[in-house]
Amino acid sequence: MSPVGKVSTVRLFFQPAPSLFWPHSSTQGSNKSVLKRTRGRIKMKTQLDNANESDRRLLCNEYKMFPEQVERDIDILMHWINKTPHLPTLPKNKEGEVRNWLENLLLMNRNSLEKTKDCVDSYFLLRALHPNILLSDSALYSEYYNDVSVVVLEPKAEDGSRILIIGFNSTDPQTFKLQELCQRIRMILEAFLRNKLDFTSFVVILDIRNLVFSHMAQIDLVFLKQVLSLGKKMLPLRIKNVHLLYTASFIEKCILILKPFFSRKIMDRLVHHKSTESLAKSLSSKVLPKDLGGELPDTQYINNEWRNVLRRKSNWFLEDESLVSVESKRSKDNNNDKFSMSSVTGSFRKLCID
Repeated sequence: MSPVGKVSTVRLFFQPAPSLFWPHSSTQGSNKSVLKRTRGRIKMKTQLDNANESDRRLLCNEYKMFPEQVERDIDILMHWINKTPHLPTLPKNKEGEVRNWLENLLLMNRNSLEKTKDCVDSYFLLRALHPNILLSDSALYSEYYNDVSVVVLEPKAEDGSRILIIGFNSTDPQTFKLQELCQRIRMILEAFLRNKLDFTSFVVILDIRNLVFSHMAQIDLVFLKQVLSLGKKMLPLRIKNVHLLYTASFIEKCILILKPFFSRKIMDRLVHHKSTESLAKSLSSKVLPKDLGGELPDTQYINNEWRNVLRRKSNWFLEDESLVSVESKRSKDNNNDKFSMSSVTGSFRKLCID
């Protein structure tokens, strides 16, 4: 299957029995009707549990990630984690899951061991600093869940990137909770990281047609700066473009306020749209929801499907509360504001044990 799948294509061997999702009825419609109703669930399962092996092999070949070397690198990383005083001891009963996570981090960091170490360090530090984001699934049960959409789409964009949509569905600023938004983004990304990644970049769509200027008052700028700073180390997925869909003129002012918190590279990748037609022309209607000018199910439908998927996997986000960094044990030459490894380039693979 190519990176851009056809919308009408459904992998039938993932098709669940209709009774698993829908109340049994003696007047059920045709198989075509059942397939239409379950398509979103099939595609969601496909995204998380069945990576496109062809896409994954291409990425591994691009970064020269060969099986034997990857296994050795994962061994080095696991040893480093367990021997670093401020990092947690990895659970032995989850070794397979941990190895999969580390392999994905290597892929995201273009096969650099040192950058992957930096990423792991940031991950456990951020869990310690913000447990309400990284050790909680409360956003899945929030009364404001449907007031904000956070979804990743299937199929991918033409360049093989995943499409992440963040949409404001309410003009009431009280329904926007920045911590809940961060929590939901983190849970979706972590769900991918615990499986097999077949992508290393995102195309982001910000649907801010319902945004009002009062939404800005809901943003804790200090919190935002800290999360963005550590978050880009913790989850170093590349952002190809950020498509802004809006109609209000004050959005430009909001962008100026937030500009200092984002890199120049990200700001240069902003693409402005005043209509869904413009967005669909830029990305193709085949990879967009109906409400954004595309052919996929509505964003709200996909938003609820993601909630169902993440609720079923909520034990992932709750059972590892002890997996955080202990900053009192961090060595003085490993400052958590300026990671010593971040300035090191290359992939040093010699394991030195004191």
